[in-house]
Amino acid sequence: MAAQPTTYRRRATAAQWTPQTPRARAVVFVALCVAAVAMLLLIYQVPYHHTVAVGSPEATRLIGGFHDAEGGGDFTYRWTTANASVRLPQGVFPGEATLVLSGDRPGSTPPDVSFRTPSGNETRTRTTGDFAPYMVPLGSDRAAWNPAHTPSLTITPSDTAVPPRDNRALGVAVQRIVIYTNPVRFGPVVPPVLAILLVLALTMLLALAVLSITPPLWLCMLFVLCPALIAEGYLALRRADDPGEQARAVAAFGVAAFLALAATHWRPLTAQRWVRAMAWLDGRWVMFVALGIACGYALYASHALYGRLYDDAYITLRYAHNFADGNGLVYNPGERAVEGYTNFSLTVLLALFAKIGLPLVTMAKVCSIGAALGAVAATYALAGMVLTSAPRWLCALPGVLMAGCGWFAFFAAIGLETHLFALLVTVAATLVLRRHWSWAATVFALAYLTRPEGAGLWAVTVGWVALSSVTGGGAERWRVASAFSWPFVLVAGAHEAFRLWYYGEPLPNTFYDKVGSTVAQVERGGDYLLHVLPTLHPWTLALLVVALAAVPSGVVQRGAGRYLALLVGAFAGYVVLVGGDFIGPRFLFHIFPLLSVLLVAAVWSVAGWALRAIGTHSTARDHALAAVCTVLVAVWFWLPLMPPGTFLPEQSHMRLVTGLSVLGDYLRDHANPKETLAIEVAGVAPYTSGLRTIDMLGLNDYHIAHEVKASGEDRAGHEKMDPDYVLARKPTYIAVGMNPSTGKPGRGLNLPEFDAHYERIALVRMNATVATPDLVLPVTPTTDVQRAIADGYTYALYRRRP
Repeated sequence: MAAQPTTYRRRATAAQWTPQTPRARAVVFVALCVAAVAMLLLIYQVPYHHTVAVGSPEATRLIGGFHDAEGGGDFTYRWTTANASVRLPQGVFPGEATLVLSGDRPGSTPPDVSFRTPSGNETRTRTTGDFAPYMVPLGSDRAAWNPAHTPSLTITPSDTAVPPRDNRALGVAVQRIVIYTNPVRFGPVVPPVLAILLVLALTMLLALAVLSITPPLWLCMLFVLCPALIAEGYLALRRADDPGEQARAVAAFGVAAFLALAATHWRPLTAQRWVRAMAWLDGRWVMFVALGIACGYALYASHALYGRLYDDAYITLRYAHNFADGNGLVYNPGERAVEGYTNFSLTVLLALFAKIGLPLVTMAKVCSIGAALGAVAATYALAGMVLTSAPRWLCALPGVLMAGCGWFAFFAAIGLETHLFALLVTVAATLVLRRHWSWAATVFALAYLTRPEGAGLWAVTVGWVALSSVTGGGAERWRVASAFSWPFVLVAGAHEAFRLWYYGEPLPNTFYDKVGSTVAQVERGGDYLLHVLPTLHPWTLALLVVALAAVPSGVVQRGAGRYLALLVGAFAGYVVLVGGDFIGPRFLFHIFPLLSVLLVAAVWSVAGWALRAIGTHSTARDHALAAVCTVLVAVWFWLPLMPPGTFLPEQSHMRLVTGLSVLGDYLRDHANPKETLAIEVAGVAPYTSGLRTIDMLGLNDYHIAHEVKASGEDRAGHEKMDPDYVLARKPTYIAVGMNPSTGKPGRGLNLPEFDAHYERIALVRMNATVATPDLVLPVTPTTDVQRAIADGYTYALYRRRP
C-alpha cells in the first residue's frame, strides 16, 4: 500500500484574521482609533524647527501691531507699535522661541520689552542697539483645548518713540522669530486638539466603512491606518499652517481614502444594510436638522457680533423710521429725496413694523434670520428639480452646507437684505422649473424690489425660456411669454414710475455712488470674484470644471442644471462689471443657494459616472454609495467656509458700530435737533442721533454720488468724496476718522479752511464690545490726544466755531 503524501495546513496569521462578531468588530474599531492617536503622539515628538521672517510679505498674515517692512535683500525687519503679536504654530508646546530684535530707535534709548506666551508667562528684558537673540520659553498652552485656538506671542515694549521727521510710534525692530521644540530637551509635545479630532474623525469614518464589509485585519489596517499616517505626517510637518487649511487637507485625505475603498470594494459596500438604508432616507428629516443648525448658527453669530447690525443696515432703518413717521422715504426730512437704499421691499416692511410699535433693530434681525431659514428650506425644493435621480436626502445636502457655513450665519445676523434676496431668487427659480410662470414672474418682481439685480435675473430667465424647449411652440410659446412677463412688468413698471416721480432718477443713488465705467473697476470686480473667498482656491474650482467638461454630466445635460448655471454665470458677470463689493463675500451669497445646488449636482454626476465606470448598475444601493461620495466631496469643498473663523474678523466692524452708536447717543443728548452732522459712516450714528446728516461717502447725497467721478481703484462705495462741498454746507458737527500718527482728520478734510472753522470737541473709541458712555471722551485743553489715540480713540467729533 502506497504511502499517502503528507499535507500541511497553512496556519492563518493574525493579520489574516477576520472580525466576524459584533464584539470583535468593536474591539478592532477601538484598537484602530487608539493606534491612530498613538501614531499621532509619536509623530509630534519629532524635533520641529520653524522660522517666521517678520519682514517678509508672507509673514503679514501671522503678525499684528507692526509697521511696514524695512531693510532689503535677506535682511528685512519691522518695527512694533505699542503692542504687537506673532501667531505661533500649534503643537510646539513645550518649546522655545528665539526672537532676533533691536531697540535702536533714532533719537531714543533702547526700551525694555516684555514677551507674553500663550501659557500666560511673561519675560521682561532690556534691548540693545544691535540685533540680538532673546530666548523665550514656551510652556504648555492653556487654551490648547479649543480646536480653533491660534496661539500668539505678544511683544510689548516699555515705551514707544517718534523719531525726527517720522510720524510713527516705534517700539522695537523684530527681524525673525525661530520656534524650536524637542521632547528630549523641553519635554513631550502635546498634539493640538484640532489634530487629534481630525485624525480621530478620519479614522472612525474609514474604520466604520471598512469593518462593514468584514475584511481581514491586514486590510483594515491598510485602509485605515495608512491614510491616517499620511494625514498625521502632513499635520506634523505643516503645523505652522492655518488650522482651516490643515482641516481641509486632512479632509481631502479622508475623501481620497474613502473613494479608493469604494472603488475597490464596491460590491461588498453596496450590499450593506446601512448603504441601502441611506438610499431611502427621507430628506425632510435632514432638512429639519439643517434648519435647526442654521437657526442656532445665526443666533451664535449674532451673539459673537455683540448683537449689532452692520452699519449699512441702519441706513435702511432710518428710511423706514422716517416713512413710518409720515416724512416719506427720505434720509433727511425736508430735503431733496434721495434713494440711498437698494431694498425697497425690506424698507417698507420695516416701516410697517415701526408703525405698529415694534423695535426696528430686533425686527431687522428677525427678518434676516427668517429669510435665511426660508432660503435653506427653498434650496431643498430647488435641489429636487435638479437632482431628479438622486436620493431625496441628498437634495437636502445643499441646505445642510448652507446652514453650516459661517458666512451664511454672518449675513443672517447683521440685518441686511442678502438672504431675503437669495430666498426670493431661489423660490423664483424653483417656480420657473415647475413652469408656474405667473407666480415665478411675481416672485422675480419681489426680488427686484429687494435688490435691483432681480431685474437682470428675470431678463436672463426670459431669454432662457424663449430659447429652450420648455415652452413648446406657436401659441404655447406666446402664452408662456405673456404669463411670465405681465406680472413682472406690472410690478417693476409701477415701482420704476414711482422712482422717477419721487426721486427723479431711473436707478438708486447708491448705483451712481458705487458704479463707474473704468477698466480699473472691472479689474477690481474680477479680483473680488476670484479672491473674496480665499479658502476656496481657484485651482479647486477649476478641477471641478475640468471634471464636468470631461465627464458626461447630468448637470449640463438637463435643462434645470443649465438654467441655474446660466443664472450664476450672469450674476458673476454682473459682479465683475460693477466692481465687486466691500462687505466680505456678500454678492456671492445673493446666489449661494444656486451655487450650493450646482456644486452638489456636479459632484453627484461625477460620482455616478465613476461608479458606472467600474461596473455598477443603477440600483438604489449604488445611488446610495454615490451619494456618500458626493457628501464627502461636497463637504470637503465647503469645509473652509464652515467655522466661525471665516467671519469673526468682521468683529472689528461691529466694534466700530459700537463706538458709533455711543456717538449717536452723545449727539442726541447734547446737540440741538435742528443742527446738522456730516459723517463718513452714515448708518448707526445718524439713526440714533436723529440729526439731519450729510453722507460724506455719497450713498445718501445726490451731489457726491453724481458729480464726483469714481476711479474704480479704491473700495466700492468708499472712493467718492468732496470735502469742499461738505465744508460749503457748513454742518454743525463733522465726525471723521483721524490719522493715527498725526491726529489730523481724514477724508480730505486736512485743509486750512477746516482748521479755521472747526474745533475738536470729542474723541470716540472705536474698538469696544459694550456700548458705554466712556467710549466718547470730551476734549479739554489738557487732553493728551496722542495718548488717547493710542488707547483706541481714533475717531473725532468736530464742532463749527461760533
